[in-house]
Amino acid sequence: ERARLDARLHELRNEIQSVQLQRNAIAPISFLPNELLFRIILYHAYSVDIFSASWVKAMLVCRRWYEVARSHAQLWSYVSDSVRRQSPSHVWEMLKRSGDYPLTCTFSPMDEEVYVLEMILKKHMHRVRSLKINGDAKLFSPLLKEGDRWPILEHLALDSWGSENTHLSPSLFEHGAPRLRSLELNNIGMSGWHYLSNLTNLSLVRGHDGTTPHPSFDVLLATLQRSPSLRRLKLHGYLPSDEEGLMALDRLSTQPFPIDLPLLEHLDVVAAFEAIDALLRCVILPPTASMYLIARGIFEGWGVTSLLVPIHRHLHQSGSPVLLSLSINSYPDSYTSITADSTPTTESDLFPNDYRPHFRLVVHPTKQSACRSVFTKVLNALPLDNAEHANLTLVWGHGLSTTTWRKVFRHLPRLKVVRIGVNEGMVAVLEGITDAVKHGTQGLWGAQRRRAARGLFAWPTHLSLVASNDGGTGVPDPVAQTHYYDSLVRLLSEYRDMDAPLKPAGVCWPTLEIDSIRHGYVMGHDYRHALFPLVQDLIIYGKSWDPVSERKRMRESRRKMRELRKEFGIPQPEDEGSSSEGSDSAEDPAQI
Repeated sequence: ERARLDARLHELRNEIQSVQLQRNAIAPISFLPNELLFRIILYHAYSVDIFSASWVKAMLVCRRWYEVARSHAQLWSYVSDSVRRQSPSHVWEMLKRSGDYPLTCTFSPMDEEVYVLEMILKKHMHRVRSLKINGDAKLFSPLLKEGDRWPILEHLALDSWGSENTHLSPSLFEHGAPRLRSLELNNIGMSGWHYLSNLTNLSLVRGHDGTTPHPSFDVLLATLQRSPSLRRLKLHGYLPSDEEGLMALDRLSTQPFPIDLPLLEHLDVVAAFEAIDALLRCVILPPTASMYLIARGIFEGWGVTSLLVPIHRHLHQSGSPVLLSLSINSYPDSYTSITADSTPTTESDLFPNDYRPHFRLVVHPTKQSACRSVFTKVLNALPLDNAEHANLTLVWGHGLSTTTWRKVFRHLPRLKVVRIGVNEGMVAVLEGITDAVKHGTQGLWGAQRRRAARGLFAWPTHLSLVASNDGGTGVPDPVAQTHYYDSLVRLLSEYRDMDAPLKPAGVCWPTLEIDSIRHGYVMGHDYRHALFPLVQDLIIYGKSWDPVSERKRMRESRRKMRELRKEFGIPQPEDEGSSSEGSDSAEDPAQI
């Protein structure tokens, strides 16, 4: 009897499986051709990190999905040692399933794992298209040997975090990598630069010790000359900083024929400001190229003057994006950065990894006067006539005075939105805006005077406060926050009562918005009654607030709560009957 039942169960299982196959066959996605289904799985693998092999869960959907993913070699051509650490057989199985498809490899080997990576590269070196290795300096010698051949290698990224210097053999590029187009070296030196040509991506990074061998400036320029299709150029610590090297730069920067890079998309340089100036004078950038410059050695305001000449030429050429937003970061006794972009937003200064603002300059002024001079010169060089948004959320401390901010806002004639944290910087910024409005167009000269003559000046109308931003100290201090909000009430009162040529007395600040980010919202909510008469539109928690609408909302909330108590038989609190329906109680039923 049991044997008969087992046979029956087997028949039923087969029948259920057959019905499931028929059901899957009539699903809409089952009518897609195998190539399109493969593209969907590949897109999913890219989105979840194709090197982690977590995408293989998609193969469990059904038998067809399994066969489609199993039979396409491209899905298995992304090899990483992170998978091998989970199971040593995984990486060998992936290499087997990838067939002859070009490999994209990324490795972070440890001492005891180098022999496995050596075996992989030795056996499959002929079909490695992209190779990325991150490891100790002493591990690169056995991996990259003289005489190795990489016939289809297009991208090479080597990152050394050891103390020893690694030097790549010139024979590796003489005949070993004829199709190399992208080269990224971090703390790794090399010779044979004259073998490199037609690069589309060049990234060279040296550590703070500066002991890694690097090419001379003329050799680097020759490499750029042989790579007219360069799209990304990153040079961190690879330009000379000593006096002799800077003198050589000055001679080379006067060459009559600059290097044209018509396809460059992004320039990222960290060097002395004299070296950056020389590089920018030697190359011609397209108007759409973005610039990220960290200029060392600018401790006084005068140092930035020469650097701004090529920056001004680049940002003002025909076809350059219109700059609509400005972000200023200021850390006392640390660094100051100015970022300008064509995106009209002030939400955050933390951009995604794949996003680059059009312009960013980082300098290190040591004094308030030097910082003010840098701000004045840089903002005067940038095309900011159409900038409407300013993000100042990372302006902290007492480092910038009212005079500095008055000069800043005078260089922003169309500014409408100012976003800043509730901290000491907020007080200085508001004082600077008030001072700028009070003086109006008095004392303007040059470009500022021409803007005023055309009637372009329009002072900020929207102030957005990031309530939790108190200077990076964690939870806002209630005593400090009380001081900041008291200062905010005082400054808005002074603005309302101020009588200036561009602002008659009695006109309030147009719009004040307080973000609902974590702790600071509570303090802003407590000050809503004091702030409401001082602004034309008060926005709290993303909505316009006024006492009349607030009382109506609370009466409606109490009515709904009474209905709910009556429906479910909940006794009415003793103190509710004595409270006035029109009062604005501190306890908000909606929050409860």
